Amino acid sequence: MSPKRVQWNRFAGTQLPPNTRLVTRPSRYGNPFVYRDRSRGLVRFGPKHLERFGREWDYEGRCSGAGASHDMWFSADDIVETHVRWATREEIVELYRLTLTDPTPGMRMAFPSGSGRFLKVTVEDIRRNLAGTNLACTCPLDQPCHADVLLELANGGEA
Repeated sequence: MSPKRVQWNRFAGTQLPPNTRLVTRPSRYGNPFVYRDRSRGLVRFGPKHLERFGREWDYEGRCSGAGASHDMWFSADDIVETHVRWATREEIVELYRLTLTDPTPGMRMAFPSGSGRFLKVTVEDIRRNLAGTNLACTCPLDQPCHADVLLELANGGEA
């Protein structure tokens, strides 16, 4: 039987099923990106974003507000119009995947060090510690969840 995601119930006395690890936010495997959080739940986008950066949106990495505009000036004739909005739940999960596998330019600017502001584990850590186990998070099973990313990476998915 292959590992699966389990919805964790926070009530006192609730126990994890056998062969299950908790990967909620306080754990080292928790998703640091928060849905509708001012400092960690914003993405930027713009008309030339895909052409310039290779994707339609990128992590904002600043304490902005949804609806703000942060045009990026590379030189006097190279300006990219950029707007800020809340990330969707799917994008929050994608941000977690990208943090582990291929950080975006905005993420690299937000955490220039090798260890990073958000990066607490590596893909190797995930494979070593989570392979073959069920993963529990508080997200509803019908919603996107970072535990799905962890399950994929832990059990041989492409990094």
